[in-house]
Amino acid sequence: MRASVLARCIVAGVALLAGVKAVALFEGSPFDPVAIASASQRAAQGAASPPRVALAAASPAPAPAPVATPAPTPPPAPAAAPVAQPPAPLVIRPSAAPSEAAADPSTETAIAAALKARREAVEERERALAAREAVFAAAERRLAARVTELGALQSALEAQEKAGKERDEATWRTLARLYEAMKPREAAAVFNELEMPILMQVVNRMSERKAAPILGTMQPDRVRLLTAELARLRAGAPIP
Repeated sequence: MRASVLARCIVAGVALLAGVKAVALFEGSPFDPVAIASASQRAAQGAASPPRVALAAASPAPAPAPVATPAPTPPPAPAAAPVAQPPAPLVIRPSAAPSEAAADPSTETAIAAALKARREAVEERERALAAREAVFAAAERRLAARVTELGALQSALEAQEKAGKERDEATWRTLARLYEAMKPREAAAVFNELEMPILMQVVNRMSERKAAPILGTMQPDRVRLLTAELARLRAGAPIP
């Protein structure tokens, strides 16, 4: 028993120097001098080689599997003719949407400035149009007032003209009645010396019954001239 413990201690020491826990090799196993000697030999070999962990194999290592012979490689198939590929479709990328363009602060500022300038221009144009309309309205009012004034002046002139004609008519009729009241010989003496325009207006307003004796005593040349002027006057022809 002592020899078994001593042998295990020796193997454990050698295994410890080799970096192997030999206690696990013999723990729980009966004392075997051959196993101890093999373990000592392996421990000595492990001291000269890099340390490795020795695992107790309960069964012998399996035999290496037979290497499979690779199958012969078939000859490469002839290369097929290249197939013409259809042209790639032309992709037209849409331009940036207004929302994307407006996302730029500088673009938003420029758009806002342009809108403000346009609004100011429209307001300025509206103010100019309003001022022009006011000028036109004032001119129209002045023109209407002037037309009214001219209308009133025309009415006044027409009234004055009518009054003047009425006065002239009254004057001519007064003269006609005056010569009608005279004796034919006295009236004929005056008519022979009177200017033709005045004589024509007076005789035109006299009654035919009272003008005939006066014309009968007048000079024949004056009577012929007076007759021609009266005919022209009553026909509406202009008097020379």
